[in-house]
Amino acid sequence: MYGPPGGPYELRVAPEFGNWDWLVPNVTNREVTLGVWHRVELYFKQTGSQVNVRWWMDDVEIGRHFNVPFSTQNPVEFQFAPTWGGVDPGISKTEADYFRFDHAYLSKPQNQCSD
Repeated sequence: MYGPPGGPYELRVAPEFGNWDWLVPNVTNREVTLGVWHRVELYFKQTGSQVNVRWWMDDVEIGRHFNVPFSTQNPVEFQFAPTWGGVDPGISKTEADYFRFDHAYLSKPQNQCSD
């Protein structure tokens, strides 16, 4: 989620591989409602040194970015990493925030698995 203090917040993707930048909503920009559950889905498809990234919130496609530069090495980590602060001088954190999640599912084609 990204936005000013108090919102509105949008669902962005931060693929932290290589020289990354925010992937911003470019299909539908739905505001994230705080205090309610949302179903968030991410899809990454790597082809050589590029990856296609798509994401949905509550079954509505939010973003679709193609040919994002990507290392040709296999991904080694997946994480939920909410971060706040440090970007705007003079703005301080005034409350506790929580990200709660349930059911993270990761998969990739069988022919690409290695031991």
